[in-house]
Amino acid sequence: MAKGTKVAGKMAGKMKAASAALKGERGIFRKLKEEHAQVSAMMRRCAAMDDASERSELFAEIRRELLAHAKGEEREFYPVFRQFEETADIVEESIEDHGAIEEMLEQLRAMTTESEDWTDLFDEMMSEVEDHVAQEENELFPLAEKLIDDDQAKQIEDRYVHSKEQILRQVA
Repeated sequence: MAKGTKVAGKMAGKMKAASAALKGERGIFRKLKEEHAQVSAMMRRCAAMDDASERSELFAEIRRELLAHAKGEEREFYPVFRQFEETADIVEESIEDHGAIEEMLEQLRAMTTESEDWTDLFDEMMSEVEDHVAQEENELFPLAEKLIDDDQAKQIEDRYVHSKEQILRQVA
């Protein structure tokens, strides 16, 4: 179940990364879009599940991925673009979004996946994540890509991947 969903999520992410590469997107931008697609597929699958045990297992993985992604962005991606006038405000909004999403994740973690309240809050959190991703991909990334070169995009990606791996080992 969750393994199949994770595989499907990874495939969705790889497809989005391939599409981004064909459009000339590079480094960190392609990587973040890939992860956005992966977690989106996982969230849609979780929302559609009937089995509370499977939903709980998948939610735990979604939570880990979202937290590690957010912390990785905050460590390696946002600081670069916070320094530019063109992107500073969007970065601040993105950090605020992360806080709201993290709060919802913790509320969901404390609830039983069988309750209607859990389902309602999960749907709200999913909508918040989708709005956040849309803002990053449609507003922040196009501006940010113009501010750095290919080497910098690759360096940020490398640092981000390393940070995210460290964070995943710490997130329970």
